[in-house]
Amino acid sequence: MDFLDRFDVGVTTHQRKIVADIRARKGRTFLVSFSIFIGVLSVVSLFTVRDLIMQQFAADIQPSQLSMIDVWVNLPNDMDVDNAAVLATLNRQDAVGQQFDILNGIERVEGWVYTPIAFRHVDDDEFIEGELRSYATPLDAVQIEPMRLIAGGAWPAPGQRQVALETRMADRYGFAVGDKIVLRAAGADDVDETTYTVSGLVFHPYIIRGASPTGGVSFGPADGIYVQPQDAQALLNSMALTRIVARYENFALAEQNFNAFQNLIAQATPYLPVFAVIDEPANNSQQQTATSLGNVLTLLALVTIVDAGFLVFNIVSTIMVEQRRQIGIMTSLGASGLDNFIIYIGTAFVYGFIGTLPALPLGIFAGYLATLSIAPLLDILIEGFRWSSSAVIIGAVLGLSVPVIAAIIPVYHGIRVTIIEAITDFGIDTSHYGGRAARLIAALPLPINARQAIANLIRKRRRPMVTGTSLMLAMAAFMGVISVSIFFNAAFAETFGRFNSQFLIIPARLQPFEMMQALVESVEGVEAVAPGTFVTVQIQGDYINFIGRSNRIASLSLEPTANVYDFEYIAGEGWSNDPTRSGVVITEPMANRLGLEVGDSIPVVVSGRAIAPEIIGIQREAFFDQFFLRWQEMARLIGLTRNAPQPNQTIIMARMAERDADVPVVGLDDVGLSIAWGRPLLGHHAIITAGFAADENLAVGDVMQLTIGDNTGTFTVAGVIEIPPQFRDLIPEGVALNFADLVALMGDAVGGEPIPNGYFVRLAKPNPTVSDVDAVIARVKQAMLEQGVTGRFQNQLAQAEQLNAVVNQLTTVLLVAAVLIAAVGAVALLTTLSLSVFERQKEIGIMRSIGADSLTVAVQFFLEGLIVGLLAWLLAIPLSYVLALTVIDTFGLENIAFRYPPSALLIGFAGMLVLTTIASFVPALNAARKTVAEVIRYQ
Repeated sequence: MDFLDRFDVGVTTHQRKIVADIRARKGRTFLVSFSIFIGVLSVVSLFTVRDLIMQQFAADIQPSQLSMIDVWVNLPNDMDVDNAAVLATLNRQDAVGQQFDILNGIERVEGWVYTPIAFRHVDDDEFIEGELRSYATPLDAVQIEPMRLIAGGAWPAPGQRQVALETRMADRYGFAVGDKIVLRAAGADDVDETTYTVSGLVFHPYIIRGASPTGGVSFGPADGIYVQPQDAQALLNSMALTRIVARYENFALAEQNFNAFQNLIAQATPYLPVFAVIDEPANNSQQQTATSLGNVLTLLALVTIVDAGFLVFNIVSTIMVEQRRQIGIMTSLGASGLDNFIIYIGTAFVYGFIGTLPALPLGIFAGYLATLSIAPLLDILIEGFRWSSSAVIIGAVLGLSVPVIAAIIPVYHGIRVTIIEAITDFGIDTSHYGGRAARLIAALPLPINARQAIANLIRKRRRPMVTGTSLMLAMAAFMGVISVSIFFNAAFAETFGRFNSQFLIIPARLQPFEMMQALVESVEGVEAVAPGTFVTVQIQGDYINFIGRSNRIASLSLEPTANVYDFEYIAGEGWSNDPTRSGVVITEPMANRLGLEVGDSIPVVVSGRAIAPEIIGIQREAFFDQFFLRWQEMARLIGLTRNAPQPNQTIIMARMAERDADVPVVGLDDVGLSIAWGRPLLGHHAIITAGFAADENLAVGDVMQLTIGDNTGTFTVAGVIEIPPQFRDLIPEGVALNFADLVALMGDAVGGEPIPNGYFVRLAKPNPTVSDVDAVIARVKQAMLEQGVTGRFQNQLAQAEQLNAVVNQLTTVLLVAAVLIAAVGAVALLTTLSLSVFERQKEIGIMRSIGADSLTVAVQFFLEGLIVGLLAWLLAIPLSYVLALTVIDTFGLENIAFRYPPSALLIGFAGMLVLTTIASFVPALNAARKTVAEVIRYQ
C-alpha cells in the first residue's frame, strides 16, 4: 500500500481494494492476465490476418473486370485462324445483321494465349518452366482481368523482343527492369532460344493457381511472362488462342447462356471448347476462399478468448469464496452491494487490462507476419507494413469485456452473502464429504492416491468442471484441426495413389496418338504412354463441386485396358469384364449426392452438348469427385476426331451435275441450323450461300444433284443465306445439308477415329520420387521441343505434394490458433491446481504428519490434473468432430465424404498428456515442498 499512501489524492476506496488484491496474489494475477493476453493476442492477430486479406482483395479485385465465362479451347489442327474476325463475331452485341441471339447482352469477349514456355537467366544453364501470357489485343488494351504496370517500367514494345514479368515472378527469380531473359519455345523446324529484355513489371491480381483442364493446379502469378501478340506469334509460330473469356451485362445472362456460348464457339469459330468455368464476379471464387479462411480464423480467435473467460470465471469464483469474511466486514461497515460489485468486477477488469495492453501491439505484428506467410497461398501481394484498426478495437473490447462478463455471475452470487454467514464462515465446507459418493469412491479398485484425487475433484466439482470445459475446448480445437489435416493428406494420398501414371502431357496442339506414343516412349525412363481426353463436365441437377464451387468437374477420360488407374468398384462392374463397354463411372460421394445408382443415367453437358450416359460403376472415393468415360467416347463427344464428318465443321467436296468444279458441302445439326438459318432443315433439302446461288443461277425450289464417291443424292433448295462478312475468309461459298443427309451421302458412319488431347505417362522406375519424375519430364520436353511440339506437363506426384503443402500451411495457421487455445487451457489447469494446493495446505500438513513423503503428495495433485485432462479429452472427441465439420463447411467443402481419422484421437491423447503434465508439474512440485511447519502457520 506504500504507493497508494504516497499518492492518495484521487484514489478511491474501491481502487485501493482492487490494487491491494491484485498485488497480494501476484502469481494468480499473472496467470489470469496471461490467459487474457493469449486470447487478445489471438483475436488481434487472427482478425488482422482476416482484415488484411479481405482489404487486399477489395483493393485488387474489381468485380467489373472479372470474367464471367472462361472457356479453354483447342484448335483441332494447324490451320491459320483470324482471331480478330473470331472476336469480332463474338463481340457483335445487338449488332445489325447479328445472327446469334445468345450474344445479346454480351459486354465483352477477349482471347488469351496462355501456354508453357521455358526461361532462364542469361548466365544460367538450366531452364525453368513458366507461362507465356499474351492476348489478341495489346497488353495495355486488355479489359477483362487486366494486369497493372508497376511504376519504373514500360509496356513491351511490339516486335522489339521485350517482355513484362509478373512482379512476384521477378522477386522469386531475381529479375529487374532492364535484365535479359532467355526464352525457349518450339519453332517451325527446331528449338529456338531467344533473348528478350525485361521492359517492365506488372501486377496481375487476377492470376491464381486454380483448377486446370486436367483437374490439377494451373500456373500461378510467380510464373507469368507477358508479351505482345506479335512476339507471341514469333515465339510460338502461332497465335492460336487457349482461352476465350466473356462478360455479360449481368450474371443471370451469363448463367442462362453458359452452354450456348460454348456451343457458339464450337459452331461459329474454328476452336473447340474443352474446359469451361463460370464465376459470379460479385461472389467470385477468390473472394469465397478468402472469406472462408477469415471465418475459420474468426471462429478460432473467439474460442480462444472465450476459453480465457472460463479461467476468469474460476479465479473470481475462488476469490469470492476466499473473501467471504471480508465481504461481510465491508458490508457491516456500510458498503453496499453495488460497492462490493464494483470492487470485484473492477478486479476482473484490471486482469483484462493487464493482459490486453501488451497483447495489442504484439498482435498487430504477429498478424502482419502471419498474413505475409498466408498471402502466397491466396496469390495476393502484401506490400509494406499493414495493420487493422478494427482488429485492434475488437481485441481491446473483448480483452476488457470478456473478463468482466465472465465475472458477473460469481460476483453476483458472492456479494449476496449476509453478515452472519460471512462471520460464521470457518473456511471448511463439509457438504460434499461422506454419503453414497464417498462410499463408491472408497470401493474403487484404485490406489489410495487416485481415490483421494477423485474425491477432491468431486468435493470441489464446480471449479474442475469449469477448468475441464476450458481444457475440453482446447482439446476439441486441437483434435478438430488435426483431424482435418490428416484426412486431407490421407485423401490426397489415396486419390493420387490410384493413378499408375506419374505425369500427364497436354499438347498445345492436337497430335496423332501414334506419333506421340512413339516419341515419348523413346525417351529414357518412360515405360508406357496411354491416351486420354481431358475436358470439363457440367453435372446437371442438385450438385456442387467443392473445387470452384460449381457444378463442373474435370474429367480425365482414359483407356480402361491401359492400367493408368486402379478402379475399386463399390457397385457395378464398370469395365472389369468389358473394357469396350459404353458408359460412365462416377465416385461414391457424387452418386450419393445425386441419388443415383448403377443403371441410372446421369445428365451432363460436355462442350455445350447435353448427354446422359449410363452409370456402369461407382468408384470408392472419399474426397475428389471423378467422372470417367472411355477416352474415345469423350473425344467423339467433343469433336476430337479425324477422317470423319463433324457437324457444323467438316467441309466435303462433292460433284454437282452440270458443273465442272467440285462444290463445298457442309453438314449442319440442329444447333448449326439454328445459328445459320434459324429453323430446321427437312431431309433431302439444302440451303445454299448467296454467292453460290448467283454463280449457279439457283433459287429456292430448284433441285440439284450431288455426288460423293459412288453415292448420289437429289436435294431441293430450301433457302439462300448470306455468309457474315467476318467469316467470308473462313467459309467458302457452297451448300449446307442436314448432317444426317451428308453422312448418308458419304456412306460413312458418324464417329471416326478419335484423337486424344492428353496422355498418361508411366515411368519404368518403380516408386519414383518427384525429382525422378521431373528428370523424365525434362527429357520428354526436350524430345518434344526437337519435334516442334509444345505442351503442358503435370507431375502428379508433385501435384499431390503441392496440394498437401497448401493444406498443411493452412492447417498450420489453424494449429497455431489451436495451440494458443490449448495454452489457455493449460494455464486454467495450472491455476486451478495452484489454488487447490493453496487451499489444502492443512490437508497436506496432515498427510505429512502421518508419514506421506513428497512423491505421494505430488502424485495426488498430478493425478487430479490427469483426471481432469482425461475427462476433457473424452468429452472433446464428439466436439472435435463437430468442429472439424464446421471448418470443412466454412471452407465450402461440405459435400466431401469426411471420415474422422482415429489417429487424431491418439495425437489428441498424447497432447493431453503433455498438456496436463506441464500444467500439473509446478503445482505438484509446490505441494511436495510444503513442510509441516509451513502448513501449521497457514491460517
